[in-house]
Amino acid sequence: DPNRLRDQFPKAYQFDAPEIFKLAGAIDERAWATAARRGDYCASESHPEHLTQIAADGHYVRSKSEVIITNSLLSHGLPIRHEEERVFGGMTIAPDFTVYSEKLHREIIWEHFGLMNRSYYQNIYQRKMAAFAVAGHYPYINLITTFDDADGNIDSRLIEKLVKEFFL
Repeated sequence: DPNRLRDQFPKAYQFDAPEIFKLAGAIDERAWATAARRGDYCASESHPEHLTQIAADGHYVRSKSEVIITNSLLSHGLPIRHEEERVFGGMTIAPDFTVYSEKLHREIIWEHFGLMNRSYYQNIYQRKMAAFAVAGHYPYINLITTFDDADGNIDSRLIEKLVKEFFL
């Protein structure tokens, strides 16, 4: 992280971090986290009426499963971007979560698929996964995918395990 490197130098020799990040093709972790906590990113405005579940920090998400994931991430102090609109493989998608992993030094997209027992949702899943792959996002490298079971249940122990594996 160029910020950590810069902080080791005396003030007179500290470089302009944004320029260094740009040159290095890196993400400024501090700026990313600050923007996430402020909500200073392009969040989806699609179907706000479906944002009915309230997470621990007071923001609204679309499902009980998203609440479990959100609360798990927040309980570890991880800044998240919920439904940040991005272009993946030419398709605009608002993944459920974008989280920066200081452990892995990269953004992780977390997409939860809760309605896989519905055929229209399976089509959405296939299109999203293809778009993610074209954009260089692969499961368990920089993309986490989780699913509800056939009865609509989620295992919060699995969510916690994934948070620890990727972020802690």
